[in-house]
Amino acid sequence: MDTSSSHLKDIRLEMEFKYLMNNAPQGVYVLPEFDHIRALHGVIFVRRGLFHDGVFRFRIDLPPNYNEFNSHPIVTFTPPIFNPLVDPVTGQLDLKIDEKLLEWHPDRHFIITAITFVKKIFYLKNYDGFLRIPNAEAKHL
Repeated sequence: MDTSSSHLKDIRLEMEFKYLMNNAPQGVYVLPEFDHIRALHGVIFVRRGLFHDGVFRFRIDLPPNYNEFNSHPIVTFTPPIFNPLVDPVTGQLDLKIDEKLLEWHPDRHFIITAITFVKKIFYLKNYDGFLRIPNAEAKHL
């Protein structure tokens, strides 16, 4: 990738982040690392449902080719959480388990899309309809 293309991707990423600062879902806070804009640290405060009163930390890593077709953000909970949609060993939430996010389109999907999905997994009443369930034990319970 040439430097001008990389620079344009970084500018678009900055615009996404500015939008996110003003439009983040309630109870979710995200900040980029000081020296690495492609690594975001977040926390979600869950107010109701099965996970009520929970506070969960997560990280979003954006691949170098982010803003291209199928360049999904990588969401990881630190430490791993007990949720049917989160891998119990790695803590990773694979966005591709949702059919709507199976293909990442840079003109339709943004960082806020990933964050909205992060919030959604704490308020679901059932986990049917996903392409796979990484933590079957959590779903069973």
